[in-house]
Amino acid sequence: MMQFTDAQTTELDMRLEVASEAWSIFKSLPFNNGRLVCLCSKQWLVQIHQGVVSKRKIPEQFIEELHGYAETPNEQCEAPFRWFPQLFKWGEMTGLLLLDKKIYLLDDFDGDFIEIPIANRLKKWSFKYQDQVEGSGDEGANFLPVACGYTAGGGLPVFYSNVGGEVSNYLAHLSIDVAAKTAQWQFNDEGRAPMIVKYGDYFDVSGYTCFSDASWTGQGYLMYGVGFDAPHFRTGMQFSRLLRVDQNGIATDATDSLLSLDEPCYGHLCADARHLLLKPMYKNKERKGRESLVALDTMQETPLELPKAMKKLKLIDIYDGHAWFVPPVSTDPKVADPAFIPIITCRVIEE
Repeated sequence: MMQFTDAQTTELDMRLEVASEAWSIFKSLPFNNGRLVCLCSKQWLVQIHQGVVSKRKIPEQFIEELHGYAETPNEQCEAPFRWFPQLFKWGEMTGLLLLDKKIYLLDDFDGDFIEIPIANRLKKWSFKYQDQVEGSGDEGANFLPVACGYTAGGGLPVFYSNVGGEVSNYLAHLSIDVAAKTAQWQFNDEGRAPMIVKYGDYFDVSGYTCFSDASWTGQGYLMYGVGFDAPHFRTGMQFSRLLRVDQNGIATDATDSLLSLDEPCYGHLCADARHLLLKPMYKNKERKGRESLVALDTMQETPLELPKAMKKLKLIDIYDGHAWFVPPVSTDPKVADPAFIPIITCRVIEE
């Protein structure tokens, strides 16, 4: 059982920076001593630490460089709207991934970016994601990064969507040597193509599947996937699976999921590498939309019990004895966007 104490609220307001009433947090990364770094509205990095908010804009040079990687007419059309740096955590450093070509690291939030080119490119694939296209590694990648997972060291897991941007069923592994300022894509080195992960291969499912989250344990991956049982089912979600997968994309136990759930849930593998956060998709089923935590060592699930004043908050992450929460986002079009987003930082006590 977890207890959340010493709650501290920090108000995050980005209206002046983005020149709009509508802004959002794209991703958040937890660090030691209760520090949180967020990517807001695609172009702003925000650090929250001990109630102090620090902001810095991602250099326009990075955005122009990223969009400059677009080579086909379709990519050039999509780049300004769908292409933006992906935020990731590398130890205590904040990282930005630009497609499959380059990363930038921040050792100090107010310091200079460390530029690290990626030595090899991901090989091109056709629009039908199962068909490989012959070509040199110097051609532009057709993969669009969706998100980066957490790592225990030794490599960064990166999820990619297919050319059409429909499914995030690809997983690539990026090794990084900060001291040497080098990085390269590893595993499946022949053709340097990311692994295609099809949950249906393991569970006799013929429908749509995608990652919800993945992490690198040092020896393999934990992958949490969601999807549909029928090929053309597109409403809601029908199943959730947690797999342990080796570096070649092969499940160590292909007969069953590590976790059996009574209803569909999104999942987030927490930065502490010890917990899976479950977020039910539906509010009208047995779980009533209430979040819960699964201990990854025992697979025991525990409801997230919050103090009365925090009951409606949603957990962002857990790391280094701290937890971070935000209020739920309203989907009611009649409700105006909030002027600011409160970030609540708590200490975690485990009984």
